[in-house]
Amino acid sequence: MRKSLESLIRNSVSLKFTLPNLDEEITVSQVNQGKFDDYCYEGASDSSVSKIIYNGIVEFANNEFKIDYEDIEKEQLKTIQRKIKYNRNAKQSEKLKYGFYGEVLLDLFLRVFFNTEVFVARGYFYSPIENSEAKGFDAFHLIENNNALELWFGEAKFYQSFYSGIKSVLNKLNTSLSDDYLTKNILVIINEWENMTTTSPKAKAILDKIDDDPEIVIADELIANDIELVYPIMVAYQRESSHSYEESIRDCVNKISDILSQQTSNFSMSIKVSIFVILLPVNNSNKVKEDVIEWIEQKKPLI
Repeated sequence: MRKSLESLIRNSVSLKFTLPNLDEEITVSQVNQGKFDDYCYEGASDSSVSKIIYNGIVEFANNEFKIDYEDIEKEQLKTIQRKIKYNRNAKQSEKLKYGFYGEVLLDLFLRVFFNTEVFVARGYFYSPIENSEAKGFDAFHLIENNNALELWFGEAKFYQSFYSGIKSVLNKLNTSLSDDYLTKNILVIINEWENMTTTSPKAKAILDKIDDDPEIVIADELIANDIELVYPIMVAYQRESSHSYEESIRDCVNKISDILSQQTSNFSMSIKVSIFVILLPVNNSNKVKEDVIEWIEQKKPLI
């Protein structure tokens, strides 16, 4: 990652607090499980969030070792054309619905604030022919530490309404957190072997074994290697103008409880799973995206 991009992120976003927050009497979200808190971030301004998204598109979508940093502007144009869903001729209302806004934020937040390593960049799963959002998890990251391997496969939403964003994730929780879905995503990663960013020897050894044996049960192989799935759910959303930051977060926690109370979450995975939420409220979600769109159209120079 460019140092200038990392500096932009660290100077533009701060961790307000984690959940549970005893001082504010805000509990951890009901979806949370495992070893992580929920994380509540705040941007210095909506414009700063726009700058992060716009300047992070290239690193989000590409193997950073294949990026020509000497001609980063050209890389940006190629990425927007080939690696994300973006149609310059689409109506503004359609452009505001694209998924890359939240996905870029998730990718960058995981790398900068949680020290993850990219497994395979998200852009390699997009097809210009299909012209639809790439399928699968929204981030393929990992952390290897002392031979312990965590797969950080996450989801990201950037909606005007927090409720709509989180509901779209929670409604498919039983599917997303299943052996079958994880297996399919692992196979997709293997198909992008040449674009893999990670240097993790353990991850590559496991994938090499899976690739070599088409009859292997992937879930069993992950269990044998004591692999854990970490499932971060990032939701950027527009907070109500009458709410303080703390009130907005409390409302999010309550909405998660409301949604989960209306559905049966019985996901079952063979490997260990940790789930946590990353929250980023903004003042005007459409304005954040409109700035990104304007800069894309103007081909604004990157930092």
